[in-house]
Amino acid sequence: MRYVRLGLVLSILSFLGLAQAQVVRSFQEAFRVETTGDILIVGNTLMTCRSNGQTVTPSRPPTCDTNNQNLNNGQQMAFVDFDNDSSTSNSSSSFLSLPSGAQVLWAGLYWGARADPNNANRSQIRIRPPGSPTYQPVTADWIATITDRGDTTSRPYAAFKDVTSLVQSAGSGEYWVANITGLTGSDSLGYYAGWSLVVAYQHPAEPFRRLQVFHGLASVNSTNNVTITVSGLLTPLVGTVEARVGAVAWEGDGGISGDHLQIRPTGSLAWADLSDAVNPSSNFFNSTISRLGQHYLNRNPAYRNTFALDADVVQYNNLPNGTTAVDLQFTSTQDTYFPQALTFAINL
Repeated sequence: MRYVRLGLVLSILSFLGLAQAQVVRSFQEAFRVETTGDILIVGNTLMTCRSNGQTVTPSRPPTCDTNNQNLNNGQQMAFVDFDNDSSTSNSSSSFLSLPSGAQVLWAGLYWGARADPNNANRSQIRIRPPGSPTYQPVTADWIATITDRGDTTSRPYAAFKDVTSLVQSAGSGEYWVANITGLTGSDSLGYYAGWSLVVAYQHPAEPFRRLQVFHGLASVNSTNNVTITVSGLLTPLVGTVEARVGAVAWEGDGGISGDHLQIRPTGSLAWADLSDAVNPSSNFFNSTISRLGQHYLNRNPAYRNTFALDADVVQYNNLPNGTTAVDLQFTSTQDTYFPQALTFAINL
């Protein structure tokens, strides 16, 4: 009996260790406000496919179709560099379109790639806001590393920087991000690099909403599903609940199905899939940047296939009245992916 109990204890401890390993950095609330406003998510890839490994530029295109569901797994991946600036080794842009007269309340810059976990430069990146002729250096507020994927010299990582002041000053326009620290190459996991800008704003023409941003880092695969509870939400007590849910994640592949983002009110037993025309329920994390069922292509380069960056906002109108907390379940039967940020804009 002693050995049975010892074995049971060890099994439980092993399970708990596995559960904790799924969430590399716990998801915490980064921002919350109630106002007439919304949340925008933009971004772009910093890597794409080129068989000889040369950096992709406007005059040196990718060697695969970037509008289909090609994988980065097992394919030679190379940086993209589109800013015509000799001081950068990789770069891409995305246009942030705020309503005229909008007030930026919060902005966060997220980036991710694979690199040597001992490389201190992973916490450094550069950003060039609209109207600026030069890049500004950015140092991460936090950085997290996934230690059970890749190899010892090329682990996936994700970083975050609060850039509220910068975006408040610059406003709408084309944002360039450059010089991410990452490795190129080809292996079974796939090399990738990219960035996303999440912006909460106030504008009197928008519905009155509760806006919230949560961030952390998790590792999801076919044997490692993750459930995250987010609290402090608020849905109206009566009437239709209209919610916009956003997600930023890494390494989801368009050509590998079986990954789901599911939601339920905390305490409920029934899960519901989030989905739209760009992000199907059975392949939600599919290397796309989209908003409300439409690809967002106002960026440079404008590849539909970002090769491992997802930055999406979907509409979901089925939360019950009076919901104050939800569980989000990240599942997969085949794909590996790494969620980093979640957003909610709920009409009140």
